[in-house]
Amino acid sequence: MKSQITQPLFEDLLPGLHKAMFLGREEPREGKFGEFTKWKFAIGEADKVQEYSGITSTKFFATPRCKNYRWACAIDPTLDEKTKEWDDAKFVGTEVTVSLVDQDEPSSGFLNVKDVFPLTK
Repeated sequence: MKSQITQPLFEDLLPGLHKAMFLGREEPREGKFGEFTKWKFAIGEADKVQEYSGITSTKFFATPRCKNYRWACAIDPTLDEKTKEWDDAKFVGTEVTVSLVDQDEPSSGFLNVKDVFPLTK
């Protein structure tokens, strides 16, 4: 039997640091280890954009030990420990740097966002 092989619609990225655009967060969902929030990011140019995501717990403490807080600070540099509420919708489109890691071991080529940093110019 013959199969038609087509070229992928996107470029395979390697794990590492990549410039990305913040797309927002989804409503919390129940997971294997409790509730989590999915953060979405776009990487690419024009018509070759791919979406990548990372997850955090739903807890949001004003400390760098909290992944939610660290990621929000990378997206919004005005955020500080005195802030009472953060609305991600105001920051959709913000450029950041994301760290992509393999989702599986051994590598399957599928990548997830491990960490988020302010965009370095």
